[in-house]
Amino acid sequence: MSTDLDTVRSYDTVAAQYAAEAAAMPEWVATEIDAFVTALGGSGRVLEIGSGE
Repeated sequence: MSTDLDTVRSYDTVAAQYAAEAAAMPEWVATEIDAFVTALGGSGRVLEIGSGE
């Protein structure tokens, strides 16, 4: 059975690599986000875009 400590250890294992990969947004991602915002009419709120892998 998993515990909170197991979860923290799991995240700690990949944290540096994740931070390095997430530091710069690829141009194609920015383009997709811009298109998404435009399709929404440029107003309102978005909880989260692109969660997970």
